[in-house]
Amino acid sequence: MPALLHSIMKKIELLAPAGNLEILKTAIDYGADAVYFAGKRFGARAYAPNFTLGEIEKGADYAHLFEKKAYVAVNTLLKNSEFREALDYINELYAIGVDAVIVQDFALAKIIKENFSGLEVHASTQATIHNSDTIDSAKQFDRVILARELTKLQIKNIIKKTKTPVEIFVHGALCFSFSGQCLMSSIIGGRSGNRGRCAQPCRKPYNIKSEKKPYLLSTADLCLIDSIPEIIKMGVAAIKIEGRMKNREYVKTVVSIYRKAIDSFYKGNFNVTKNDIELLMSSFNRTFTKGFFNNEKNIIASEIPTNRSVSFKESRQDLVFKKIKKRKLHVNISIELKLTKKIKVELKHKGYEIKLNSSFIVQKAEKKPLTQDNIKAVFSKIKDTPFQIDSFKCILDDNVFVPFSKLTNLRDKLFDNLILHNNIRFKRPEIKPTLPEIKNVSITTKPEFFVKVYDLNGMRQALDAGADIIYYNIYNKDINKAFEIAKSKLFFEIPSITYDEQIPFLLSQIKKYNPSGILIGNPALLKYGLKQKIHLNYSFNLFNDYNLSYWNYPGIISPELNFQELDSFKNRNFIVFVHGNLVVMSSKQKIRVNKLADSKREIFPVRINPAGYTEILNSRKVGLLNYIHRLLRMGVRSFYMDLEDNVKQTILIYNKLIQKKRIDLSQMKKTSTTMHLRRGVE
Repeated sequence: MPALLHSIMKKIELLAPAGNLEILKTAIDYGADAVYFAGKRFGARAYAPNFTLGEIEKGADYAHLFEKKAYVAVNTLLKNSEFREALDYINELYAIGVDAVIVQDFALAKIIKENFSGLEVHASTQATIHNSDTIDSAKQFDRVILARELTKLQIKNIIKKTKTPVEIFVHGALCFSFSGQCLMSSIIGGRSGNRGRCAQPCRKPYNIKSEKKPYLLSTADLCLIDSIPEIIKMGVAAIKIEGRMKNREYVKTVVSIYRKAIDSFYKGNFNVTKNDIELLMSSFNRTFTKGFFNNEKNIIASEIPTNRSVSFKESRQDLVFKKIKKRKLHVNISIELKLTKKIKVELKHKGYEIKLNSSFIVQKAEKKPLTQDNIKAVFSKIKDTPFQIDSFKCILDDNVFVPFSKLTNLRDKLFDNLILHNNIRFKRPEIKPTLPEIKNVSITTKPEFFVKVYDLNGMRQALDAGADIIYYNIYNKDINKAFEIAKSKLFFEIPSITYDEQIPFLLSQIKKYNPSGILIGNPALLKYGLKQKIHLNYSFNLFNDYNLSYWNYPGIISPELNFQELDSFKNRNFIVFVHGNLVVMSSKQKIRVNKLADSKREIFPVRINPAGYTEILNSRKVGLLNYIHRLLRMGVRSFYMDLEDNVKQTILIYNKLIQKKRIDLSQMKKTSTTMHLRRGVE
């Protein structure tokens, strides 16, 4: 690319992780343009050290000193009881002066934009955004962090179709599941990935009796440093390094090498050496992959799920880092010491000019007078600060004396004033954020059963048993026959993973058959103003009243909520998952087995969605059974079932339960789970 083009292009942002304040400073020192981190609440890495509010302010101030940016993750799903607290917390972040918050909840993002002028909102990768239509309809996001499952061509096309800046991951750990679509850790042990507490079931061994390499879901680590030129050329706004759980050396190494690579591209001589790759491997790796960006078919590293770093001698690493200049703020200082006068000192840094007078008087020396070298030595003791003195001018009377402690205090005050003057421009007044009103909506209709089936036989059984709505995957090859059988009761199911190139087919099928309704798994189609009745799948992670109100359609409520949390909803126009197969992972990666057996001998079925991606099902079917009475008392009237077998029998059992007829449920209870309805998630 010609040098002229380099000069007019907006330079890509290098975004680095920070698990604590020391690591944040390291990231900035070694080349990050921005840092992302989280407080003690509402961050998707709850087991990282994370930041107190005071540390968040110090971190943002440090980044701003270098004219870099600070982004705070507020990207967990929020319960009704937490929404006000989260908004008040964002108000504190706003006043501190953070540049952006990273958010998963679409409703929260909209509320932030309505309340906090000047605060950017970035869509977290937890929002599972992987198509341009979702981006176009979500105007509240100033930037979108794309799903890691997209190819370079898909990313390029999204950038062409949308105006919203996009960010992509280029280095670090990959999840087996689409982020935001994983319930496995939550269902197995109550540690929800959507709440920042993932127990990493994808790093566990499976099928250990039959597999020599049993880490069937453990992905290799992403490394796209060789792809920096094409990433920049396609117009990506920011590249992101994963690793808020990683240590300081990891961040220092990875940031500095990516910084060097980016800078070399803009200078017209892009260069990544063998030594660079080896150093990246030495920091942390589970073997490297270019992942789905490069359209690789297998990103699994099934031998060992842990770090395989190759250790280098410290002398070799030190040699590399000596070549990397640590960022410093360059200042010019002049000082004047006149006998019987106050000291005058002046600091200049870019557009700033700080002038101070000491509170003490310069005295006549009784023994050893001050020299210019003495004074310069005091002001130069700033090794552990971000400052570097480029010029030091000293005007000094003969035979004067000032205690070194006084000079030290004056030096510190001078630099503190520079920091204060620099950062005060980022501070904002706290406001009184308002939440939209949520109206009470009660449903008084008779109970209804909305049933997903997998073949025509199951469809006929569901109709015979009195199902009110039948959900059927739009990709099923016999969709035309299904339409003839179910007629007005048929709702097309749109899978949760929907790429841009699939949208025309979906729209054409909807236009051709004109079904009564659609169960939508992804926001993309909502852009098109479809005339059919719309239901939302549980892939929308409907977790609170505000989210439900934002989408404004009845949907299958998150299966991570318990009774008390469901009862906190003012709007009862939602659907509860009461029986059947629960998808706990959705993945672009194919695996070679059709079931996974864990260390407790629980069996998780594996299947391919007709749309082409992998789904892992929970080891036990959901079975709320006689808990349906409690839901009815709460005012819930819509019940969802996902049934591959025993369709008619299951629906009839629930009909009998509603009618309070006696029925033996002992066998069904042995093989089913009530999910989180009693225990909930943290």
